Amino acid sequence: MFDFSGNIIDYFFDCIDRFGKYNILNEDGVIKIKPQYNQEFFKPTIIVKDLDKLSDALINYVFALRKFYTSNRNLKFYHNLSFFFNNLFFNMTSSDAEDLVKYINNRSYFFSNNHFDEFNCYKLLSKIYDTEFYVKRVLENPGLETPFVLEFKMKIDNLEYSLPLVRYAFDEENTCYLFAIQFGREREYNVQDIRYKQIINKINSGVSNFRNVSPSFVMTFRLFLNILKSYNVDKIRVPDFLYGRYKKYYHAESTYKSDQILSRILDNFILLMQRMEYQFPDFKIEYYPNEIDSYTHITLNIVEGEEKILKKYK
Repeated sequence: MFDFSGNIIDYFFDCIDRFGKYNILNEDGVIKIKPQYNQEFFKPTIIVKDLDKLSDALINYVFALRKFYTSNRNLKFYHNLSFFFNNLFFNMTSSDAEDLVKYINNRSYFFSNNHFDEFNCYKLLSKIYDTEFYVKRVLENPGLETPFVLEFKMKIDNLEYSLPLVRYAFDEENTCYLFAIQFGREREYNVQDIRYKQIINKINSGVSNFRNVSPSFVMTFRLFLNILKSYNVDKIRVPDFLYGRYKKYYHAESTYKSDQILSRILDNFILLMQRMEYQFPDFKIEYYPNEIDSYTHITLNIVEGEEKILKKYK
């Protein structure tokens, strides 16, 4: 399934040329991967700086795929090497495109990192009076932003309520890449249940700003941050724009409408991060997208005393 014939660079270029709607150009000895004219608006041109390093990165990426999916079978017949090569570009930001080799190496490490192995089954995170909070690591569908997601839930008097999930990954420098906090597909959420809202809304107690941010997302984010601190993770990167997300909304009546939808998603995520910075002293936004690159940069003070997510219970 992950086999290729001949030179891996040639195979890679052929895959993205035929299926990814890119053109491979050689301009005065400089290799450029350029999107077709009708997609230049939302896909960057990628300059290949070193073909030998790109070859090494692609080979390492293939090895990472083989190792991961040998032990984590979740593949369909079309999940071949070409599929994964093209998905590299679906999950790329504009600043990722500036260093293709580094980006591919990061993606390889996403598959090899073993953070959160302990959460392969639901594990109790904390208990405050009659409310218990659990987390489980779940294998994600191939081709999406991350290999795994964390699913959170709370349990009250033997009744279970799902919380938003977290899409995450780690690079070799122990930086957390946070792609989404969201209500996932094909999952049930009892968000209108009175008992659920009574518990969740406690996180708004004493908060005067950013109250339009859903408390369930704040709850999940805080639980996730506490897990990161237990792993001594103090850096978080949040991408601002992924082509795969734009493609999803590209035919939403018009390009203008697509921009509106995506901007709303990104703006809501920024608001959530601003709420976290406002409410919790160990969370700090260092840079916003386009200040130094296409990521929001966050630092997490792991020395700060553990924040009690539902301290108003006490």
